[in-house]
Amino acid sequence: MSNKFNLTVIPAKAGIQETKNSARIMKIALLCIIVFTGQFSCTKKSVEPADNGAVVLKEIDDVLPNPFKGFAPWVGVQNPVYQTTLQYVNHVWKDLEPSPGVFNLNKMEKNWGNIAVSGRRIGFRISAATPGTVNHYDIPDWLVNQGIRMRAYEIDNQNGLAPDWDDPKFLQAHHDFITELGARYDSDPRVGWIDIGSYGFWGEWHVYLNDSLAATQATKQAILDDYFSAFPTKPKVIAFDDHFATAYVTDHQGGIRNDCLGEQASNDWYLESLNAVDPQLNNRVWKTAIIAGEFCGGDGGAVEGTTDRFNLNYSFIQQTHWSFIGPAG
Repeated sequence: MSNKFNLTVIPAKAGIQETKNSARIMKIALLCIIVFTGQFSCTKKSVEPADNGAVVLKEIDDVLPNPFKGFAPWVGVQNPVYQTTLQYVNHVWKDLEPSPGVFNLNKMEKNWGNIAVSGRRIGFRISAATPGTVNHYDIPDWLVNQGIRMRAYEIDNQNGLAPDWDDPKFLQAHHDFITELGARYDSDPRVGWIDIGSYGFWGEWHVYLNDSLAATQATKQAILDDYFSAFPTKPKVIAFDDHFATAYVTDHQGGIRNDCLGEQASNDWYLESLNAVDPQLNNRVWKTAIIAGEFCGGDGGAVEGTTDRFNLNYSFIQQTHWSFIGPAG
């Protein structure tokens, strides 16, 4: 969905609870950077051996720097309030593969910086249909020229042309593209996680208000399999909007991204959707995989969601086990 504040969360096996200072930190940072981090944290100074040799953790006020925790601002952007170890970027396929098998790595890695020094790892998502202007499209020109059927859509007063996801030429080109990305980045320590995209608007696995554009289940599975085959070692998340995809990804040790946090109705919708897949999904996935999300409504939605509806949303992200907060879109 458009204009939203991305959020993402770490597997709870890291064993983190909330610090006493989290509410203060969040209110200080509420203009675009709001901290929803879990923080019963410990450092070497806070660990003391018990008489029986067990380790006893003591609650401290410092924030524990942990993998997949904290902020994930847009790539190249520094958070002025809170130290970050993650960064996030969305790409349209068209920008990355101008010719078959030729990749624009300068575009792909723009603003990554020296991650060996900064430690700020990348998460990325690929889109093949990002709403914008009438008749624009987001798959490569060379693929359109192969005769892929392009279909007009409108959503949120934005437009574009979406590919026929079921077209074998689309699926083969997609397979080759994601396979090459995996060959380049699955073993790259600069990349932290993969946000499974490619299908639906913004790569978010929905064609809201445009049901005629929906792909078959076989096509959806083929797209998902491309990601699991190409990125076997990277943590993966997917938007919760498609029940089949959510079930498939979580059954294969992937995580979930909530793409519409902020109001009671949208929060209820998320849990209702998970329950429709599996009533235990909310209680089990966070133990082994990332839970991710974003605010509806961009910066304004993020501010309202953390001021007027602070208690509602803070309680909800605890209930649903979020880990880190992404950028406002």
